[in-house]
Amino acid sequence: MSSWGEIAFLMATVVKGAGLIDEKLYASMVFAVLFSALVSPFGLRFLLVREKKEKLKEQAREAKERKNSEMVYWSVIVNCNPQWGLYDSLSQKAANLNLEIVEAKLQTGNFYITY
Repeated sequence: MSSWGEIAFLMATVVKGAGLIDEKLYASMVFAVLFSALVSPFGLRFLLVREKKEKLKEQAREAKERKNSEMVYWSVIVNCNPQWGLYDSLSQKAANLNLEIVEAKLQTGNFYITY
């Protein structure tokens, strides 16, 4: 049982003990708390499984669209002064254009870095 269910039981018992509600209303409150505590996990699981299936269908659809599209490979050479965040900035701009970076090589002096 979750903590909210325990608090609901506690509140219902206190209110009934104070004489603010009758036995019939108390039984209805207890039933509502029990029902929601028992049904909620199954409902949540159902929704999560359904969402996962929908995501898988969407991914399959996108993969099919990519398979039907033409692949074009470009080689881009950028000569500029080194600066922090340059690669991140370029890769973000490529992502904004829906381009996929297959390979990236950065040269700094005699060092090569391959991504």
